[in-house]
Amino acid sequence: MHTDELVQAVVLMTCTVLAFLMPYSSATGWIDDITVDVEQSIYNWTEAGPRTDRISLSHTCGVVACLLLFWALHRWYANEHYDSITSSSSDESASSDAESSDDETDEIYRVVNQRADAQGYKPKDCGASGSCFYQSVATFKGRDAVHEGRAGPLRNEVVDKIRQNKWVVDAERLRAMRDPKEYIESDMEVSATCQVLGINIRIVGKSEDHDVVFLQSGSRMRPGETIAGETAVLLHYDTSDPHYVLGVKK
Repeated sequence: MHTDELVQAVVLMTCTVLAFLMPYSSATGWIDDITVDVEQSIYNWTEAGPRTDRISLSHTCGVVACLLLFWALHRWYANEHYDSITSSSSDESASSDAESSDDETDEIYRVVNQRADAQGYKPKDCGASGSCFYQSVATFKGRDAVHEGRAGPLRNEVVDKIRQNKWVVDAERLRAMRDPKEYIESDMEVSATCQVLGINIRIVGKSEDHDVVFLQSGSRMRPGETIAGETAVLLHYDTSDPHYVLGVKK
């Protein structure tokens, strides 16, 4: 039985007992004639030793009923108060987590943009909803980024290249790669993009450890080395909702 049901049952029982006893007790007084002996070890400072008090049964039942009613009301209030506190705490915790996540995301965007600015680039947002990487690269090559976001022609070319290369990837993941709303999840897709477009792709992240250059040859290198050939610069915001934008010269 749930606590609320138990409290309701106790309140109902208490009211029933009081309703039954009180009329008879006041009208006829016959219950007052039924008494119980309660031996109480009460030390009387003026007259030492135990004494026997005779207590009316109706009074005893009334006291017990009142105590039960008080207990039931106390449990009801405690449950209501606890639920209110729990709900409030949950809301505050969720709000705090959301604010913390937003602060972390803002910080990552700030750091990446600051690093790109120091290297002479500014961000250009070309799309979102899972296709930001392909839309950014498509924009760099002068392709229609909006069409890329809707139909994913470049995306499909990249998946076909991965299959041609016979790179190890399961069939389910290959199908997901063709979805215009699907984020890229591996270096494999970036490398295949380089091969399809005949370019290098340089990724600028939140630190030097997150910077990398993908070459059209299929290999990788760290920034700082001499890069031969056409190179697209992408800024990568590695947050809970990852995002790529094109880095353009200032």
